[in-house]
Amino acid sequence: MTQYEAQIRELIHEIAFIEDAELDLDTPLLEDILASEGIVEVAALIGTAIGRELTADERTASTFFSMATIIEFIEQHEGP
Repeated sequence: MTQYEAQIRELIHEIAFIEDAELDLDTPLLEDILASEGIVEVAALIGTAIGRELTADERTASTFFSMATIIEFIEQHEGP
């Protein structure tokens, strides 16, 4: 488990009260797990990880679709 996966997993558990067995890297988050408040919190976590706030163009369903897409976004945009 990567550092980002652990952070995202912990945040999702806090937000959605979902059990670990119900959540894997490819579980869709936007349909039943993350409400708008949760998306804001995940966006803040991403912003901290990459050192800046997300732009409006980056706040898309494809960014927040799953833990895998969130981790991929962070890894593509994090600083050196």
